[in-house]
Amino acid sequence: MSYRMTALDLTVIALEDDTYRITTSAAVEDLIKSIQHVGLINPPVLLRKQDRYIIVAGFRRIAAMQKLDYRQIPVKVMPAESLSLECIRIAITDNISQRKLDLLEISRALALLDKCMKDRERLYAEAQNLGLPGNHHLIEKIIGICRLPHLTQAGIYQNRISLNMAVELQGFDSFTGNLLTRVFMELKLNQNKQREICSHLKEIAHREKRSTQEILLSEDIPEVLADKDLDNLQKTRAVRLNLRRRRFPNLSLSEESFQRNLRKLNLGSRISLLPPEYFEGTSLKLSMSFKNETELKEQIDILNKTLTNPHLTKIFQSR
Repeated sequence: MSYRMTALDLTVIALEDDTYRITTSAAVEDLIKSIQHVGLINPPVLLRKQDRYIIVAGFRRIAAMQKLDYRQIPVKVMPAESLSLECIRIAITDNISQRKLDLLEISRALALLDKCMKDRERLYAEAQNLGLPGNHHLIEKIIGICRLPHLTQAGIYQNRISLNMAVELQGFDSFTGNLLTRVFMELKLNQNKQREICSHLKEIAHREKRSTQEILLSEDIPEVLADKDLDNLQKTRAVRLNLRRRRFPNLSLSEESFQRNLRKLNLGSRISLLPPEYFEGTSLKLSMSFKNETELKEQIDILNKTLTNPHLTKIFQSR
């Protein structure tokens, strides 16, 4: 393709037009140093659109030159009759030739191709030719990520939300996706806990025939996140336990039964008996505190009496 080399005033460039933007990073400090040291080596690529020019490639270069107070910048102008696909190819190639694209950038590149290619096989072939992933299944996973809420995209960019979880979040509405992202990021949940919360939410919504948004609000999730009296571990436990109780109503019954029988054991304040978390498994956890041999003997005596308490038998039978 032949370009027209020229210098354009920044005022005629549509800086707000992000049609062909792929880059996620807005940082330009590295480019500023480079331009100051050796000048602009690779001019941005622009396309004339009516009386203005839209950026096809070189968003960060133009932003860097803006910060350097350039009034005019050297550019390469594509032929006016250039097709959208030609512009997309230039945008993708320009980015992919400079660095390895991150997940969001790959998604944006694929989404651009998706706009002008309704034939999936053609899109797969074009993506592979341009150096993007060629695996059909992977493309379908990635392509919608750039359409997720901005907060979710930020989580992906910061590697706090994985590809698999990003795919999972695409199945929720915008409100739910944003709130779940807040839960995942603010509480620093690992992927297993993220997946657990999503699974519970979907199951509850399906069983109760209610929206995921209604369920999250009815469980006071935003209030839990905003509670300054709780630390992250307590908030995590509250969110997980509330959803788990709702998904498994029998869990509440098990807890109530356990606590009722536990009170009847009269273990005192220095002995603690805990059920398995979420009542999964069969092992109980016993702990006690003492300062000397006398206190230890007292605790052992209490435990010996507990062995004949019928409420202990009920606790074991209810597991």
